[in-house]
Amino acid sequence: MNIEIIEVKDRYIKMRILGEDHTLGNIIQQALLDDDRILGAGFYIPHPLHKELIFEIFFNEKVKADEKKKIILEDLEKMKNYIEEIKEKTRELLEGGK
Repeated sequence: MNIEIIEVKDRYIKMRILGEDHTLGNIIQQALLDDDRILGAGFYIPHPLHKELIFEIFFNEKVKADEKKKIILEDLEKMKNYIEEIKEKTRELLEGGK
């Protein structure tokens, strides 16, 4: 996976994620949309034969310019922890069911 920042404005970041598709895109989008500091977040795949996501993230007016990247990382960390929790509960269920 390769990530590249394409554009940064006052309340906007556009980035490219290479090597991924809708599966990861939907997870990231949901993590971002659950944050009140983000007005909107979405992605598109420029071409169906290329594994590449373009993300656009819009922040509310209270977010300072230097906080945008921190907010994205915090939201992704929350999603990572949530997925780890699901993984652990599933493991417990499957091992307990033996």
